[in-house]
Amino acid sequence: MSTELLNEKTVIDYIAGRSDLNAVVNVGKTTVREVGDGNLNLLFLVQDGSNGLAIKQTLPYVRSDHSWKVTEDSIFAEARGLEAASEYAKAYAPRYFGLDADRRLIVEEDLSDWQVWRPNLNGRRVNRLAARDTGRFIAEMAYHTSYFGKDEQEVQRAAADSINPELEQITEDLIFTEPYFDHVHNSWDSRVDDQVLALRDDEIRTQAAKLKYEFLTNGEALLHGDLHTNSIFVRNQGAEEDPLPDEAAHVKIFDYEFGFYGPVAFDIGILWGNFLLAQAREFALSSSDSSLAVEEGNHDGDFHAWLLSLYEESWQGFEQEFRRLASHRVNRIFTDGFVDHWLSRTLRYSAGFAASEAIRRTIGWAKVSDIESLDGKAKADASRFALSAARRLLEGFEGLDEVADVRRLVEGTAARLEKGRQGNVR
Repeated sequence: MSTELLNEKTVIDYIAGRSDLNAVVNVGKTTVREVGDGNLNLLFLVQDGSNGLAIKQTLPYVRSDHSWKVTEDSIFAEARGLEAASEYAKAYAPRYFGLDADRRLIVEEDLSDWQVWRPNLNGRRVNRLAARDTGRFIAEMAYHTSYFGKDEQEVQRAAADSINPELEQITEDLIFTEPYFDHVHNSWDSRVDDQVLALRDDEIRTQAAKLKYEFLTNGEALLHGDLHTNSIFVRNQGAEEDPLPDEAAHVKIFDYEFGFYGPVAFDIGILWGNFLLAQAREFALSSSDSSLAVEEGNHDGDFHAWLLSLYEESWQGFEQEFRRLASHRVNRIFTDGFVDHWLSRTLRYSAGFAASEAIRRTIGWAKVSDIESLDGKAKADASRFALSAARRLLEGFEGLDEVADVRRLVEGTAARLEKGRQGNVR
């Protein structure tokens, strides 16, 4: 039997019954909004004018399709992720008030004074050092939950406690299988039919299979598992505000329900795939016949160049923080040479996973506003850019030597398609 779901009235009753929570907000002065825009959870924001809480409760079905039943136990993965992030990457995690296992819910601080990153990217707003800090977050989680930072038995016990098969299956199907076959979850702009059908090639499927096998078999660290730009809060950096100091936290990471022990490259790759989708949108909007207005507030002279820099900024944040932490390795056999090898391999697979994410979000289930909010030719141009760059990454990820190679590949895709828009090539 499913857990009784909260609503905007019963949430207040729930808080009133917990002394730790009503010490944070005044239940007599609270307002409540259900703001969940994901498919697996309810999310209530409870505010009293001064302080706030966020209460997240698992749904027993997919919000967009109530016939698709899902486990309510994903909340335990959410709790594990928040607990680990609160311990190992505290600067980049929301304050956590714990798990209510019986009600299948977690409580954390309300971060309404922050902004979700994807809408900022869609509005062409620069968020300085957000990519660096997301890379640092990945590094801190990777080191402290892996064999670099824990002994073998600790990691093996933690991995056993962190299995999340139902949500892992969703990832396996939606990212690594369905986009490469005819499937009911797939849909796309008809003007990119040629590119979609070209993905149903055994050589492309072989590359996707390599990534799926890595995802299935390489349980090296506790992952966020769904680290896209709608799972990252960024600071409001409007023109009227002083810039945040470099040492401040520029991101807060949330939505950990897809967490499990897997390849560190997967978290980096999902992030990069969403950078690529933001670049696809920017490419489409640069077309002279696009009539979509963009939001005021881009105070950077070259938003496109900043987008291209995000691969390197995030990787450098990750690599520098990981090397700093890994100077104190638990396993003495992990030499400096081995760390170099591990980082190089992680970079390559990050690029491959980025390709898988960009393809999935363009033609598979659970699309994103970067492309879906566009119309007409702009949507087709964005889809073509995303699929073109992703295919090149998918075909070539094993041969990449440095993060600058990812940037060069994306820049090359843009140049080629720009010629096509001018009528020189398809």
